[in-house]
Amino acid sequence: MGRTPLRETVPSSEEAGGAYRLGYHRIHRVVLPREEMTCTLVLRGPRQKNFASVFSNTAAYDPSANAMFPPRVLAEKLEALCVEITRTRKARR
Repeated sequence: MGRTPLRETVPSSEEAGGAYRLGYHRIHRVVLPREEMTCTLVLRGPRQKNFASVFSNTAAYDPSANAMFPPRVLAEKLEALCVEITRTRKARR
């Protein structure tokens, strides 16, 4: 809780549309593009610890807000994402 410095490690980057695995001790960071949509889907494996570490330079972290979406809400969010991906692809043509 509160502010803490992060230790810098060797950065890596992935191409759009790619997939990769991160161990629980690594930090996932998204560098947003200026104009295009960005989406990161995180699929969590077996828990290695009973809490999540969330870092933000724009918002305070509220541990009570870190809950999984109910299946219905997740389905709605994934459907909205599919609609946006389809719209974005059509706009590029």
